[in-house]
Amino acid sequence: MAELLLSTFCADKLKFDFFSEDPSNHQKFLQREYEDIILDIRSSDSPNDPYAKTINDEMFLLKVANTSELPLASMSNIEKKQFPNIAQDPGSVAHYLSIRNKILAEWYKYSKDDNAKNICVSMEGNEDYISLIKDIYLFLFRNCFINYGVLSTLDREIFVPKERKKVAIIGEAREKIGGRIETIEKDDLKIDVGAFLLTTEWKDHLNILLDQCSIDVQLIPDKVLLLDHKKDLFKEVAFNVACKIFMEDLDLLIYSGDSTICELTLYEAFELMKERKDVMADVLREGILSEFDELFNKLGQACIDGYCNLHNILSDYERRKSTFFRFIEDQRNSKNNLTNTQKIREVEARNAVISDLLAHVSLKKFNLICEDLRDTRELIELMNELLDSASYYQNGAPHYIYDQLQELFFSSIEQAFGCSVKELQLSSMKQFSWSNKRQKFFSLNNGLSDIIEKLSENINVSVNKPVQTVAYNESEKKFILNGLNFQEECDIVVSTLPIGVLKTNTVKFKPDLPSPKKEAIKKCKLAVKRELIFQFDEIFWDKKVSVFAKVANPFNSSEEMVIVYAVPLKPILIVLWGGKNASKTFNWSEEKFIERSTYMLKSIFEKSYTPYTSVINKNWNSEPYIQCYHVIPIGDENIVKELAEPIRFESQNSLNAIYFAGEHTNLQEQGTLSAAFCSGLRVASEIANDYPNIS
Repeated sequence: MAELLLSTFCADKLKFDFFSEDPSNHQKFLQREYEDIILDIRSSDSPNDPYAKTINDEMFLLKVANTSELPLASMSNIEKKQFPNIAQDPGSVAHYLSIRNKILAEWYKYSKDDNAKNICVSMEGNEDYISLIKDIYLFLFRNCFINYGVLSTLDREIFVPKERKKVAIIGEAREKIGGRIETIEKDDLKIDVGAFLLTTEWKDHLNILLDQCSIDVQLIPDKVLLLDHKKDLFKEVAFNVACKIFMEDLDLLIYSGDSTICELTLYEAFELMKERKDVMADVLREGILSEFDELFNKLGQACIDGYCNLHNILSDYERRKSTFFRFIEDQRNSKNNLTNTQKIREVEARNAVISDLLAHVSLKKFNLICEDLRDTRELIELMNELLDSASYYQNGAPHYIYDQLQELFFSSIEQAFGCSVKELQLSSMKQFSWSNKRQKFFSLNNGLSDIIEKLSENINVSVNKPVQTVAYNESEKKFILNGLNFQEECDIVVSTLPIGVLKTNTVKFKPDLPSPKKEAIKKCKLAVKRELIFQFDEIFWDKKVSVFAKVANPFNSSEEMVIVYAVPLKPILIVLWGGKNASKTFNWSEEKFIERSTYMLKSIFEKSYTPYTSVINKNWNSEPYIQCYHVIPIGDENIVKELAEPIRFESQNSLNAIYFAGEHTNLQEQGTLSAAFCSGLRVASEIANDYPNIS
């Protein structure tokens, strides 16, 4: 659930991430612009704007292209490879794209149904035109751009393959299907003790699957409650400004084009970001505070004029960005030691950031209270209060605000990634589109196992049968799967084994996995996470809040920085531990782990807290055929591609292969259910293309 906290930090803060090295990101940016325009139209005085429908249609096509990961106005590399003659002729490309986009659009409009080609595109025309439609439709079908999900369970014409191949899928060996997706029933409540939420967006792969399954979902509120170490709410404006500072700078670093910067850890990147904060220090400290001094004893109108001047000064973020671009360029050319420079300028950097936060908090407070002021005396008292506050933070302990906001940010990163920020590579942040404000979080009313049950209909699934070896018999052209007291033969193997199992070589492959794949597995790191699920008699917290977080009191060693997730409409709180905080819990007894987690709940909710009725401690690390929560997102695209690369055993007349799926094999959003599902679609398309006669 730290992902929701991260989205609160990062939503709508970035603009640069769409202009990374991938040109297809440009159409994501266009989609976002269209959505913003539509939002403006709907909230304006002209809801019947004649351009609204056009924008909607164009935005829909953009969304179709972005979800399918196909460029709307050009052929992808895989299409060029499949249709080389078309790719060489601009006129044919335009014709191809009009058919392809029409088929995709029809599929995404009616994705609950199996879309036949004659429904998608009118099958009228000459023989070559109809043949092209069939070829494009078959290409999209085989590569899982259309007709995926649970459509195999629908009543439709049965396809009889020309040849039959037995496929064995090996995964997380447990007593139940679903692996790390597990739902239990306790006191008439369905409780997810594994993965417990979905992150989806309109018409993405998971959203389509939920629609197909007709599963009841609960939208998770996007409200989070953040407390500082004194249990005071963080000022909304201070929090937003801090997020803006953090994320703009971080995004600029990630896509700076400097390989040495991308090799930094996230912690080192933040230390680098601190260096340039003194760029604004003079303006903020000397200019703003002196302006407070001058205006503070004057009439109300003068104070209002001062407020306007301050607002103009602090809204100059474009200058901040260009200054930072120059800073990065200077860093490339600088021969000074990074660590030494940081130590020299750390105090100035912190003061500059605090000045920034303080000024915004002051402006917000001034803006809110000004309307309620009854006379000039109250106005002067308010200005006095702001100036006293400024003096305290400038001359007292300015690091508290900055450090606590940074700790919240770091903790949400560590919980989401399962890794300490001192170890997490900056490049790993590319795995997620943090700026996607329109992404929503859902829980399933009957638990995530609903999806598993729907997907496993009419499929022969054996549970609690761990495979020990996967051996290829070259003479028989078969794979032999050996386990305790059983043996299976098959033609195709799909491995969805978790990265933890692959790293420990629990399942042995004969012959051995290729050296590049073994090296890629070795480079993967396992996420460190712990969860405790507390059940109560009733909900005693604000039902509109989904995430609670409190910075640990630096003067109280019993407190930890944890994140608490409130399950919608259920009296259940989940205490999440991640990164360095989670690592130490493995040395605790279960009693101490529960005691510490309970202490943090009491610290957050205080007098409203009521004793829990039951607690569930789930530790995936102790499961021998799982061994971790998920992989720590990998910043190196080549490693991920190697993890997903099939192993093919080819002879003159036959092909046998091992395919690899799982959240760790997906380039985007590793460690999530979306990544796992999309990896399955990828493997399905690989098999369909390798074996054209069986699909």
